[in-house]
Amino acid sequence: MNADSSIATNICCLHIAYDRLNKMKSPPKSDASGVSRRGSIGQWAPKPQDVVVALKLLVLRGQWLPYAELGKQLRRSQCEAHAAVKRLLVAKLVTNIKGEIRPINVALKLFIYHGAPYAFPPVRGK
Repeated sequence: MNADSSIATNICCLHIAYDRLNKMKSPPKSDASGVSRRGSIGQWAPKPQDVVVALKLLVLRGQWLPYAELGKQLRRSQCEAHAAVKRLLVAKLVTNIKGEIRPINVALKLFIYHGAPYAFPPVRGK
C-alpha cells in the first residue's frame, strides 16, 4: 500500500465519521429540572455548583432544608438547588433515606480530593 492510497483511505474514513456525526440526534437537551444529558446515552453532566450544594448538606449534618431555603442560603434558585441535589443523587454523592437527603461522607471526600480537580479543572484568567 503506497502513501497516496493510505491518505485516501484516511480521508474516506473521516468523511464516513463526519456523516455519522451529522446523522446523530439533536444536541443535548435538559429535562425540566435542568439536568443536562450528554449524547444519546443519557449521562448526566455534573456542575461545579453541585459540590457547593453537597458541602452545604454536609454542614447541615442531616438537617433538611426545603429547596427554596437551600437555594436562598446558597444564592441560587429553588430550581437550581433541586437540580443539583438530583445530580448528586445520580452521582451517588448523596443518598435519599426515607425522604431525607444525606451526603455519603466517604464518597464525597473521595470526590473532593481526587475527582473534583479533574472534573472541574481550574482555568486561568487573562
